[in-house]
Amino acid sequence: MSTWNERPTIAGFDVLEAEDLDAIMDQIDLASSPVAVLGANHAGVANTTLATTTLARPVRASQYVIADAMAFYCAPAAGDIKFNYTGPSGTTLIRGFLMSHPSSTDADAGDIYMKTDTNLNNLSAPGRTSLTDIMWCRVVGIYSVGATAGSLALQYARATGTGTASDTQLKAGSTLRVTPCEVV
Repeated sequence: MSTWNERPTIAGFDVLEAEDLDAIMDQIDLASSPVAVLGANHAGVANTTLATTTLARPVRASQYVIADAMAFYCAPAAGDIKFNYTGPSGTTLIRGFLMSHPSSTDADAGDIYMKTDTNLNNLSAPGRTSLTDIMWCRVVGIYSVGATAGSLALQYARATGTGTASDTQLKAGSTLRVTPCEVV
């Protein structure tokens, strides 16, 4: 991808080269699309080591952002699932929030499972008895981005134990929205 630092000047009736247009469109796409969508199931994880997904959005240096993911997943009842975000150097979590489908013991009760913490690693979402059941989880983090710009990406892993990669998997259709905000 080409990048440009200054807005190009296009005088009347000038010819715009294809390479210049590509660079402009790349920048417009990055700036105007705050949402990333997972197009295919992620490969999955078999342990508690966080795997970084392709659900990522660019963030500017020295700003606050809200990262809001809707994760569709399968995870075993014995292992559950945990989420986090990775960002550029100096990015710190102010507060994290997790809301998900209930555990396998009350799957049809209509309840919602919620937790909040200053460390997303302390939060996990329940798995289900059957790995064919697709669960949902909303993972929200308010972040302070340091002096370095970059990308904020969703990560996930089993919350406990080990298994096979297909045990804990992020499913296609999961989304991530990153929105700049003011923190008071």
